[in-house]
Amino acid sequence: MIPDYMLCTCATIIVSGGLVAGWESLGADYFGYLLIWGNNFSQGIQNVYTSKYNAKKQVAAFEINFFFACIGLPLMLSLCVLYGDLAIISDIILRPKPE
Repeated sequence: MIPDYMLCTCATIIVSGGLVAGWESLGADYFGYLLIWGNNFSQGIQNVYTSKYNAKKQVAAFEINFFFACIGLPLMLSLCVLYGDLAIISDIILRPKPE
């Protein structure tokens, strides 16, 4: 299935706008851009897969979102622990208040 002309035009404008907006910091923060693009592609693939699989509307939107929340929460928590962000947050919360 080939996308129509309007869809290709919109996708080209969106990608071009993203490249223009991030051109100056693309070299310094390329990994962040790769993560964002990977997230966008995975979300698009998930949307296509869900629409094909859920043609009879057997799965509600809440169930789909709950599934991804159950996957995302432990993943993000483990990344926070791995990179030390959880320790920083706990230090800020448990810091004694100045008198």
